[in-house]
Amino acid sequence: EDQNEQGSWEVAIDAGSGKPYYFRGDEVTWTKPAEFEDIEDTEVVAIVQMMQSGSTEDRVWEEVIHEETGKTYYWNTITEETRWTKPDDFDALVPKPEEIPPELVWEKVVQEGTGKEGIIIDGSILEGGGQVLRQSVALSQLLRQPIHIHKIRAKRSKPGLAKQHLTGVKLVAEISGGRVEGAALHSCALSFIPGESKNSSSYTADIQTAGSVCLLAQVALPGLLLACANPCCVTMKGGTNAAYAPQIDYCTRVFGPTVKRYFGLNFDLQVKQRGFFPKGGGVVELHTVPTRSIPPVCALNRGKVVSISCFVCVCGLPEVLAGRMAKAAHQALQGAGLAEEQGIRFVSEQETSKFPHGVGCVVTATTESGCILAGSSLCGKDQKVEDAAAAAVAELAQHLAQGGCVDEYLQDQLVVFMALACGKSAIRTGPISLHTQTAMHFAQEMTRGQVKFDVQEDSSTSPSTFVISCQGIGYVNPHLR
Repeated sequence: EDQNEQGSWEVAIDAGSGKPYYFRGDEVTWTKPAEFEDIEDTEVVAIVQMMQSGSTEDRVWEEVIHEETGKTYYWNTITEETRWTKPDDFDALVPKPEEIPPELVWEKVVQEGTGKEGIIIDGSILEGGGQVLRQSVALSQLLRQPIHIHKIRAKRSKPGLAKQHLTGVKLVAEISGGRVEGAALHSCALSFIPGESKNSSSYTADIQTAGSVCLLAQVALPGLLLACANPCCVTMKGGTNAAYAPQIDYCTRVFGPTVKRYFGLNFDLQVKQRGFFPKGGGVVELHTVPTRSIPPVCALNRGKVVSISCFVCVCGLPEVLAGRMAKAAHQALQGAGLAEEQGIRFVSEQETSKFPHGVGCVVTATTESGCILAGSSLCGKDQKVEDAAAAAVAELAQHLAQGGCVDEYLQDQLVVFMALACGKSAIRTGPISLHTQTAMHFAQEMTRGQVKFDVQEDSSTSPSTFVISCQGIGYVNPHLR
């Protein structure tokens, strides 16, 4: 009678271990209920997988038109492999992995972790993408805080771990001597249990797709700088110039110089080979020198723009396009009131190569107080290089018009360093981005409220700006006390 009231037991498969677990109402257990006791685990898994097959319309392979030849090629949405011939498994569908419930895994994570009470992270909150994973894992390593993240990338069209995210988590686990459970392609949940940082001086992280190496650096950098004893070199392989992620040239020209200046950090990004979508193949070396702690930052007065730099990268296409793009950027800057006539120094830099295929542009503005803001673009299919250059300039002009000391894409990347700093930081920005709101939320959650961010609108500026401030936790590198 009680069983009828509660309903029957159902079964699902844990994406990390491949083992079945059972649930009924609010109850969740690894232990096989009586009605399943005569069925082997392997049979249960096979039955569930058979029932799930065909339940999604997402195909593993997609047809894509090559922008140069107009011919059709095939792109694997899981591995991001490309080929000209139609694959034998072209009609295969993307499997939907089951998500292991947080309440089931957590007892095991705490028992096998550092002894600290663990934190459960909801990956669907706010931005709901890979940023939640990257920041949570990076802070987990530093704070030696076990975490379980579920609903990973829930707000993306294809939720769960892509190769880029999987590679980043595994890299941090290797650096920190930690352990990951549930780290499988497309898994929507994983547990990260930090360990003792290793003394290795070199690591390699190969995404094997055109996934962004810049986002790979984003998850690994805090630990390399603040939780290691020795200088390190990480060879990162993947995409250097990709859509929906910072271009490597933004990282070397904006993020790197700003973080070094604000927080006194010592690292260098060296581009050995570029990689564009869809092939990837880029190689970047991240060289880091660890530090004991980081000071707070105060960036409230931007000052006037004193110089503009236009960087153009043309690969696998006629070199003349680089000159056309730089010229178009210069003309667009003049139209936006950012040229020599206003006392602004203009510098143009061009990079060309025969391989791979792609075009990118990053335009940066440096102010009298040392602030660096940028606009960037990639030249898409059937797009003129002149239009791509104009788009980069328009983005830069928009960021300057917002009145902040940092641009939209740098805001959220500074939050983790502000949270860890020894003292109170304050940065003036334009409108607060969703990524920045997400970064602040999870910094507060991962530090259990030790860090509290305050955002104040300043209507005395035109347009209104915002000041983000917080008292950092004063993190000290345990290897350099």
